[in-house]
Amino acid sequence: MANVASAEGSLTQEMDIFSLGCVIAEIFLEGASIFTLAQLFKYKKGEYKPPLGDIEDESIRSLVMSMISLDPAERLSADEYLNQWTDKAFPKYFEFLHEYIENISRPLQSVGNTERARHVESDQRIEMIWKNYRRISRELGLVVDDSELDGPGHVRSGNEEKGEKNGYIRGEYGDVDLTFTSTVGGDVIPVCLDLPGMDNWIPKKKKTLPGDHDDGALIVVAVVCSAIRNTLRSSSKIKACDLLLALGEQIHDEAKLDRCLPYLMSLLDDTSDNVQVAALRSLTQLLTLVGAITPINDKIFPEYIFPRLTLLLQDRSSVVVRAAYAACLPTLAQIASRFLDMGQILQTTGIMSEKDPDIENGAVITEDDRKRAYDVIKQDLSLVIEEHARSLLTDHNPDIRRALLRHIVPLCLFLGRQKTNDVILSHAITYLNDSDAQLRMQLFDSVVGIAPYVGSVSLKEYVTPLMMQSLTDSEELVVNKVVQAFTALAGLGLLEMSYIWELLRACAKFMVHPNNWIRNSTFCLFASSTRWMSPAQIYSMLWPILQPFMEGDINDFSVASLSIHAKPPLPREIYNLTATWATKAQKSIFWKTEASHNKSTKRDKTIDLSNEKNRSSKPKNLRATAEDEQWLTRLRVIGMKESQLWMLALYKEYIFRVFRSRSRRVDERHSPTGGDNTSPFIKMQDLGILPQNVFFDTTPIDDGFSDLLSSSAIKGRINSKTSSPVFVDEHFEATRLLAADVDETDSAGGSGRLGGSNSDSKWRELIMAHPVTGTVFTDVYGELDSQLRDSQLLDGGSGITPSKETLKYSSYTGDDPYIWRMLGSVYKDSVTFESPEFGPRCSPYTGSMKPENITKKRKGKMGILAANYEEHAGPVNAIAVAPDHSFFVTGSDDGTVKIWDSFRLEKNVINRAAKTVHFKAEQEKPNQVKCICFIENTYSLACGTTDGSVNLIRVETVNQSSSLSGPRYKPVVKLNGFKLNSGEYAIALSHGQTSSSSLLYVLTTDSRIVVFDLIAKKQVAVMENPSSHGIPTCFVLDKHKNWVLVGTSRGILDLWDTRFQVHIRSWGIPGGQPINSLSLYMNPKAEGKWVCVSGGTKECEITVWDIETVQCREIYRTTPQLSSHRHRHGESSSRREPTPTANYSPVDVDKSMVNGNNNGPPTLSILLSQLKLQTDQEEQRHNDDTQTERPSQHDEPPRADSILSLSSGYSIDHTATGPNRRGYLLSGGTDRIVRFWDLNALDHSTIISGIKAEATYQPSYVLSYPEPNTRLVTERLVSSVSSSSSQSHKSSSSKKPSKSDRPPRSTIIACEQLDLSRNHQSSVLAVALLLKPFEMVVSADRLGTIKVYI
Repeated sequence: MANVASAEGSLTQEMDIFSLGCVIAEIFLEGASIFTLAQLFKYKKGEYKPPLGDIEDESIRSLVMSMISLDPAERLSADEYLNQWTDKAFPKYFEFLHEYIENISRPLQSVGNTERARHVESDQRIEMIWKNYRRISRELGLVVDDSELDGPGHVRSGNEEKGEKNGYIRGEYGDVDLTFTSTVGGDVIPVCLDLPGMDNWIPKKKKTLPGDHDDGALIVVAVVCSAIRNTLRSSSKIKACDLLLALGEQIHDEAKLDRCLPYLMSLLDDTSDNVQVAALRSLTQLLTLVGAITPINDKIFPEYIFPRLTLLLQDRSSVVVRAAYAACLPTLAQIASRFLDMGQILQTTGIMSEKDPDIENGAVITEDDRKRAYDVIKQDLSLVIEEHARSLLTDHNPDIRRALLRHIVPLCLFLGRQKTNDVILSHAITYLNDSDAQLRMQLFDSVVGIAPYVGSVSLKEYVTPLMMQSLTDSEELVVNKVVQAFTALAGLGLLEMSYIWELLRACAKFMVHPNNWIRNSTFCLFASSTRWMSPAQIYSMLWPILQPFMEGDINDFSVASLSIHAKPPLPREIYNLTATWATKAQKSIFWKTEASHNKSTKRDKTIDLSNEKNRSSKPKNLRATAEDEQWLTRLRVIGMKESQLWMLALYKEYIFRVFRSRSRRVDERHSPTGGDNTSPFIKMQDLGILPQNVFFDTTPIDDGFSDLLSSSAIKGRINSKTSSPVFVDEHFEATRLLAADVDETDSAGGSGRLGGSNSDSKWRELIMAHPVTGTVFTDVYGELDSQLRDSQLLDGGSGITPSKETLKYSSYTGDDPYIWRMLGSVYKDSVTFESPEFGPRCSPYTGSMKPENITKKRKGKMGILAANYEEHAGPVNAIAVAPDHSFFVTGSDDGTVKIWDSFRLEKNVINRAAKTVHFKAEQEKPNQVKCICFIENTYSLACGTTDGSVNLIRVETVNQSSSLSGPRYKPVVKLNGFKLNSGEYAIALSHGQTSSSSLLYVLTTDSRIVVFDLIAKKQVAVMENPSSHGIPTCFVLDKHKNWVLVGTSRGILDLWDTRFQVHIRSWGIPGGQPINSLSLYMNPKAEGKWVCVSGGTKECEITVWDIETVQCREIYRTTPQLSSHRHRHGESSSRREPTPTANYSPVDVDKSMVNGNNNGPPTLSILLSQLKLQTDQEEQRHNDDTQTERPSQHDEPPRADSILSLSSGYSIDHTATGPNRRGYLLSGGTDRIVRFWDLNALDHSTIISGIKAEATYQPSYVLSYPEPNTRLVTERLVSSVSSSSSQSHKSSSSKKPSKSDRPPRSTIIACEQLDLSRNHQSSVLAVALLLKPFEMVVSADRLGTIKVYI
């Protein structure tokens, strides 16, 4: 190399400068080189010019041009470049920062171990930067002088500000404490930095930063972040957190999130609690400094920060860390909401990408998608923060709850009023019973900030009454905090004036309290209350309350005046001795009368303080026994005067409550059972007993061996084994013998598991041991693993050897028969048995319908007809929707059940059902399908026919690859059903699934409710409805299967308890008309208690009844002006307008019965009259539907329409305050109109079909309250013609109509045809709602027509 250098020339400094220029240019060109080898040769010849135009900085461009000059003489030295380009290409602090970074980066020579040297170097590097931060900030231009620290974010240690002294600031009503408490989590936020050589200050957000202002700070940040990775000492990590926060104030927002935040998040995994707290504090304060975010950071909270902070809520985190997080959570919630809003602004302004990378082909995000995504993220964020808040509010450590309460206000602002009441207030009021006095004090410190967010109703009904009760708290400091909270609430005007008077009367006695803090707080309360009083109120109402406690008359009601003129307080010695008297009194009348007053709601006025005589003499009602006189003597000995007896009587109730509660808290604190000494329960852990977990095998076990119990072999062995003169349960003994045979078979090498094809009910009966009257001392262990033969049962021996490998239905291996019996009961009640014959279980559709979609899809007044089917040859009596809404089923009088595919309603142009099931009659009479219901969460359904059969069928499907095409259908499988009594058939069906049974409830024409067990294939219960109440027409089953309500032809409702088969009550609906349909009221406010009833009254309306109180709660009444079969012929309905004050009181069935005995058989005349009534009604409805109605020759009023079918459900609205359930109803009847009723919002109610296309009116709904507890919703018709058109109509009404004003005949015919095809032409007998593939309403009428509306 030396020879080459000498031959070609030596390396010079100018060459290094040329290389440095190329490197600098490559840096500013983001890695692109300015020369290739060929270009370099051309540049040397002057044939190439480097592309330096892409360098935006003019100073850097001129510097590079000078460094790569072709003439080496034109290139300057390094020192000359630094001097000439300082404050141009190089900042002023370049030389300092270069020298400083070089000094702190020197490796240590004294430490031999390389790994340890790296750790020590990192610790020393952070220590040096922390000590020299003042010099670094000055050199980098971060802080010009000390005057920059004097601002809103600066905190001087000496409290030099005017009016502030020793941590207190002088206010109008006294000194307000500004210092932080020294408890856990007290001074977490905001972070006050204390770096060497600098005054304490709180980092604040910078309004604007120059373009290159933060370059030096970013270099120091990089050094600190690199050192954090290898630090060894916790103190260095804490100082690094302070440095990142101090430097984060000086850098731009993107660097705060991209460079500082990840390292602070990594420190949350540190083993030191102090480091975790420091990182959490700095993290929270750093995020408050962020004023703008980049698009990549719009979801930083839900996807990065909160998932990591969730780990801090675990029990393995220390109390200090959880308390610090509790203090930071409200601030983080507020920052997260601000970040989400900034992200939405970026999307709205178009800064953020309009394409979603998660969507194939990069589909463009629309405005609706953007709003929907914002709502979803907002809701998810709210749920996460709500979950964290609940976890902290319910933490077992009071320090954590106290830390959260201290900073609760931003969290209330984030959650809103509803969530503040549900989450924060509901947990906070439970702290009043907590034994920690500091927690109760902090609660009343925070209640002033919470009060504006909970609302006036919660403040009046919950907060202030509990605060009033806390005035008798056992801790005087808590009482002082309560009075201070009342003072702040009164000063803010949050208390009503009527409540303020009650409050002042209750707190007036504290003016003579021995505690000076309570006295001063009481003076502040009275002074603050006068702010909202007129002079007349002060002297006429306030002064009589104050006068007994003042030495004389006063004109000034300030704090100073009240404290000067107030009477001396009750001495502490007298107060304490009186408290001792109250706690130790045994034969005292004085305190016993007070105890009786506490139990009574009425209070006697013990003393009239407005009378001077009562304040200067012994009160007249101060009754005392000999024991009381002894205590009074002791009080006089220590200095009590006779003039102070009125104070004693005044504080009697207060002292009694305070010290009784104090003694109770002391007992709870020292009680080994947590304060409940009278509890009849003993904790097993206190006795040192370790619980044992028992696991059950939930695999269905076939029980073919159950039939063997009836075999002669088993019975013979039972008789031979039980020769003792005791009564032994055959089931128990058979189980024992079978287990013994299995054990013997297993020992011989065979498989001993029992199997079979029968249902599981017999196996459950075998497990559930029947009561026995004798004792069997032999314990049996067996393995039920295969099916046994009769020969195996006959060859078994009597020897029994327990085997640990035997498989049982539980993991219990003991031999206690009582535990086995208990496990058998638990197994039966907890394990769900499913029958394979009903097919696999399908997942029910969890989506919900939005009432707004039903309303918005109405173009005018009508629904859009999507499909029209006329395949049925008779009236359609029932519609049932599959659990997953993939298809629906209809049953008709033509004896068929048809299956309709929901996904092919619009594509099915041939108007054919997917599958049809025919039920042939055994006799010549036609077999009609009257009712249908699905077996819960399966594709199997039950059908009731008029031949007395309850048929079970299973719909076989094959899922296709596309989720939008729906399933393909196989032939329908008919299962074994049930047969009712001769001449009896099912009217209504309902299915109920429990953990151990599948029950089918059948309402029959013989007034019976028959319950079949579909697994056991047998009848398990029968409930006979009173025949005198009428023929059953419908029933409804509770969703918890606890009760069933039956409606009859005489307008009577019968309530049954299905658990005990007990008839609970009966009542009649005013009007006595047949009840057509029943449905559950799906509104969450009364779900499970209210039932919707159509019929019963003489109006076309739906009534809602409370089955607990037997009261009519709501009425949904249709308009008498709508009647499709009358409007079709140009007639107006003459149905009378019902009065709003109609009587809806329940009818006493016992008094109204003519027959006298409800449970006895009815007379022949009553049965004939009921049958005639039902026949006449059917014929009249049929005539109305099939014949043209003619005007009556008599003046009799026409028959009123009635609602024949109901269908109820609910929707879920996801609002900012959480999910909200809303109920709805679908109805159809003889007026041929299908209506949608929204139970919560009347504006969403509408008419789906039934109005003529050319009608000029639309329905509206009016809410009224005819009775205090009855809600009436009335349907009205409102003209849809505009006011201008109505005025023009009035102006031209005087003119005779001309032929040109009439519509053309073709138009009239087209409208009539449209009306015939779109509306039902007969009574609507069944309605249902489909939710897949979108919301659709299905209705069917008496002519067999099925219409689907969207």
